[in-house]
Parts: sequence; structure tokens; C-alpha cells
Amino acid sequence: MNTDKRERTIVDDVSAQAIDKMIHRAGMNNSAIDRASRSAIGYNRVRDIRKKLKAPVKLSEFLIICDVCNADPVQTLREIIAEARRIETEQERERRVEETKRILADNPMELAAYTDPDKEKYIEYGNGDDPA
Repeated sequence: MNTDKRERTIVDDVSAQAIDKMIHRAGMNNSAIDRASRSAIGYNRVRDIRKKLKAPVKLSEFLIICDVCNADPVQTLREIIAEARRIETEQERERRVEETKRILADNPMELAAYTDPDKEKYIEYGNGDDPA
């Protein structure tokens, strides 16, 4: 029995949201997916996927749900990827804003070093000396 706990990713969460919307747009519910898939995906599993419980959706489940809901799996996957990237970019931007605020609060002069595009060179060589 696999006891490894896998952390959910942004893609997992965006997939669950996309599936929930897809099912809703198709005018279906968990029971309808169970019936339409001939119990290939049971009511409880559909609920778990939509509510982000237990394991994230498997590719086979995703394809079955797309088929039952008459959704294009390729287009849906593109939308999931685009949304996940948008969220990751937003989170990175927020992380940088928070880091900048922290630096300003601790030491305003450090901000110049933090935003210097050549900062990696200073870190690598210690004092900014060129290795050449």
C-alpha cells in the first residue's frame, strides 16, 4: 500500500476547478457522471475530484469526464495550463513584493543590491571582482 502523501500542486487545484465548471456547464452532477460513465468514475470519486479531496484527477478520469461532458480535452488542458501559469506568475509577483517590503523594512540600502541585475555575479565571486 502506497503511503506516500503527495502534495497537491497548482495544476491539481486548477484541474479540479476546471472539471467542476465543465460538469456544471454540462448540466450534470456527480450522480450523472457516475451513470454516464457507466460507473467508470463513481459518485464518490467525482465528488472527491471536484472538492479537491484525496488524490488529484488521473488522466484516464479526466478523459472520461471530458467525454461525458462533451468537452474538448485538449482545449480544456490548454486552459488548465494557462490558468496554472497565471496563478504561479501572480504568486511569484506577490512573493517578490513581500520580499521587497521586508528588505525595505530591514535595510533600505539592501534593496539596491537585491534589484541589481548583476547580483549573481557578486554572490558568485564574493566582492564583485570579475574572474577574468
